[in-house]
Amino acid sequence: ASGIYWSLTRKDPAVDLSILSDRGFAGATIVIMAVGFAVSGVGFLIPYFTQTLLDYTAMDAGLTGLAGTICQLGVIQAVGYFSDKTDIRVIIFIGLAISALAVWNLWGINLNTGFNDLVIARVYFAIGIGFLATTVNTVAYYGISPDKNNSASAMLNLGRNMGASFGIALTSTIIATRSQVHVNAVASNASSHNSNFTQAVDMLAQTLQTHGLNAVQAVGAAQGYLWREVLRQSLMNSILDAIGVYLIIHICVIPLVFLLRSKKPKGGQHA
Repeated sequence: ASGIYWSLTRKDPAVDLSILSDRGFAGATIVIMAVGFAVSGVGFLIPYFTQTLLDYTAMDAGLTGLAGTICQLGVIQAVGYFSDKTDIRVIIFIGLAISALAVWNLWGINLNTGFNDLVIARVYFAIGIGFLATTVNTVAYYGISPDKNNSASAMLNLGRNMGASFGIALTSTIIATRSQVHVNAVASNASSHNSNFTQAVDMLAQTLQTHGLNAVQAVGAAQGYLWREVLRQSLMNSILDAIGVYLIIHICVIPLVFLLRSKKPKGGQHA
């Protein structure tokens, strides 16, 4: 609060909050924050998922994003060519729509998801972000007077960094809290009072006895295995909860495209 008061009362503040009164710039800043949130969140979540639940090495987890990065570079080049020939808001809308669909697709990952599935999912997401990487930053300056460019740049960088920080922090918080909620929900059924659970323990224990364990050891090993599966599935569900938050943010941000300013392809007036 004190920082906001200081920025509003100083003649030349480091971050000029008054430029947020421009609807186009305010909308672009929010979109940039949302994009930073999603990019950092997905960038943290997929390696965490693959290394924690799928036992990938750090190298394999990183390779899932390699193809997406290459595709994104190509999309950025194409977008740079077309951005001067069409309404840039259309490009931003397409980017947000593609990335929202990509997050929705990512919402379908599970413990049986393969390497190629993750590569395709990240390519899909990277293509959507490629439409947004430069366009949102460009459209933010439409309608901003040249003497406000430094303040606008500072505000955009602040929004981008805040979005990235929130993405990692909120994702970590969701995983930590929601996994415990899912454990509590499932654990009530993982007891001797549940006939399905006891039957699963008995069947697994019988299988373990054929591999040399005695009855007591087999039952203990079977219960331990099933409990580990409860923890894995609970963590998987918490990851899906985090992806659901990304999807909601994308859906909420898409209407902000209508707040952005457009620029005629051949140097017309701002709309």
